[in-house]
Amino acid sequence: MIKIHPETLFSALGLYSEYAELESWGAEVASSNKNLIIHHADLPAGETVSLQFVSGVLGSVMSGKLEESEVLSLRVQLKQAAAIMVNNLMVFAESGGISPVLENVHVDQSPVLATSAHPMLVAQYEEIKDGEPVKLAMATRLYQPVLGTSGGSRYFLVARGGRLVVGARLRDGKLSVRVEALPGQSITEKDKAVWGDVGFSVEKSKIDNGYMSEHLQVGTTMMANKVLGSMLVGFGGFEMVGMPNMDKVEKHGV
Repeated sequence: MIKIHPETLFSALGLYSEYAELESWGAEVASSNKNLIIHHADLPAGETVSLQFVSGVLGSVMSGKLEESEVLSLRVQLKQAAAIMVNNLMVFAESGGISPVLENVHVDQSPVLATSAHPMLVAQYEEIKDGEPVKLAMATRLYQPVLGTSGGSRYFLVARGGRLVVGARLRDGKLSVRVEALPGQSITEKDKAVWGDVGFSVEKSKIDNGYMSEHLQVGTTMMANKVLGSMLVGFGGFEMVGMPNMDKVEKHGV
């Protein structure tokens, strides 16, 4: 079995900041030529993040033998794996379980949270409960009600980026996530490939450039927050006011 140092692997894929953040939380990363495991001693076994690959893929990264599309796919998988673990640790930390173990560790967050001179505002409860939904691409306030596909469906804005905007709904334990392009932008082939790698389907629409969507049975609100937070952090480039909390909108989605 060929062993690959995790720091070297993350760095080769341009993900050193993600590796440094895992270290700052005390998470441990182990990798071989066909798998990668991220775990933390204080988390339950079920919170371990594990990825498996075709034998030799990780070694091919180091030798430069992978196609660009394969490298991109691998980078997305590792970035999301790191984001899932950090999000799990953040949720656990909120319960008083753990806190970062290293001080003064600088992690470049710019690819994750887009900064703005005018931070996104948060919708008031009355708007969340009774507000008229608008087209997702036109929404500007966190938790603002937005339209889905079918008539009467009601999602909520959870993140905006430079090109894409994300809405979500939690109903009966099922998390639905919808991604649209902002006005003047479009969903690119690269978007389709990257988001498609984690299960998003791309739907055509007669009125715009289409949208991407995914529906996941998550069970609990906490798990919905973990999945959604990991997704947004993993892909990066979104403006958020903290991590979205689906508990605020769960009862008002249709």
